[in-house]
Amino acid sequence: MVDNPSKSRVGWSFLDDERNKFDVDGQWWLFERMYKEQRLRKEFIEGEQLQKEIREGEAEAYQRHVERFQELLLI
Repeated sequence: MVDNPSKSRVGWSFLDDERNKFDVDGQWWLFERMYKEQRLRKEFIEGEQLQKEIREGEAEAYQRHVERFQELLLI
C-alpha cells in the first residue's frame, strides 16, 4: 500500500491512489465468488435455481468480520 500525505483534499483516501487499486472489482467480488465457488455457495446461498436467496445471518456475520478488520486497520 502506498499513501501520499501531500493530498489534502477532503474525502481523499489512500484507497483513491491508483497505485493501491485492487485487481478485482471490490463491489461485486464476493457476490461473483458466491456463485462460482461451491463452498461459498453453500455458506451464503440457499434455495433452488431462480429462487436463490442470500442467507441473511451469514451475510451479517461476514459484515461484522469486515467491520472488525477495518477497526483493526485503524489501530
